[in-house]
Amino acid sequence: MSAVTINQFNAFKNNIIEQINEMENKLSSSSIQDNNNNTKTKTKNEKKTKLDKKTKASTDPDEPPKKRGTTGYRLFSEHSRPETKQSLIDSGQGANPKIVLTELGNRWKLLNPEEKDEWNAKAKTLNSSSEEEHDDE
Repeated sequence: MSAVTINQFNAFKNNIIEQINEMENKLSSSSIQDNNNNTKTKTKNEKKTKLDKKTKASTDPDEPPKKRGTTGYRLFSEHSRPETKQSLIDSGQGANPKIVLTELGNRWKLLNPEEKDEWNAKAKTLNSSSEEEHDDE
């Protein structure tokens, strides 16, 4: 393996710096030409914000924000949590919330589609009934 001398390194560094400067010059001259052609190139400071990308619908400031409806997974989790927690304690894994959530997720994945559809239907009816209650107010 050969050692690189300081002179060789400096020559290499200067060569790279020259190449970078040439590229920057090409880019700046092409953006000037683009600006002359009425096409705008974005700079780092002109990044789009989230509001630019997606305009928010106007909302009444007095109205509370709408809550998301519950899901079939959430109902399943609430129903199955005590049983899952107890089975984990009995198996010696403990009742750490992270472990319980992981096990609930695994059990949800193992459900057949018909069972998932039942839970999702329960959530849908619960959501529609809660919307009707809020509409009455």
